[in-house]
Amino acid sequence: MAGALGWVKRVFVALFATGALIALTAGGAAAHGEISQEPFLRGDTIAFTDVTFSTDRIDQGQALTITGKFKILDTWPRQLQPPEVAYLSITAPGPVFVVTERKIGGEPTPMSVYIEKGKVYDFSITVVGRTPGRYHVHPAVYVEGSGPLLGPGQWITVSPAPGGF
Repeated sequence: MAGALGWVKRVFVALFATGALIALTAGGAAAHGEISQEPFLRGDTIAFTDVTFSTDRIDQGQALTITGKFKILDTWPRQLQPPEVAYLSITAPGPVFVVTERKIGGEPTPMSVYIEKGKVYDFSITVVGRTPGRYHVHPAVYVEGSGPLLGPGQWITVSPAPGGF
């Protein structure tokens, strides 16, 4: 009987040690916003192309520019309000960047703009690093009645600068 209990104890200790090792070495979740959206939003609303980030590392107070194109697709879902008014911005985890300039079609667009199905829009958005850290950033078009529609994202590192932001 004592030998059987010793075997059970060893198995229990081994399972506990394995569980603890897995729990302690598991990394944090690294979600990607554009993949987390419903497929009908990703495939039927807006298509982003030629999206580029000027860099993947900046210091606090330095600028990063995201450029590219987006098209309001003719396949816009009937379940959503028709696309008429939109706002260009970024999606990041909190107020870690400050938008300093946004343009659509080469024109400054500090506020909302009218959009049309089937049209292609060139865009650029410049942000300044505010809080040190590593952040996943997406260009986003916020369409009235539909919410944010995300473009491709990239990890951006904001390093501390002397004197801060």
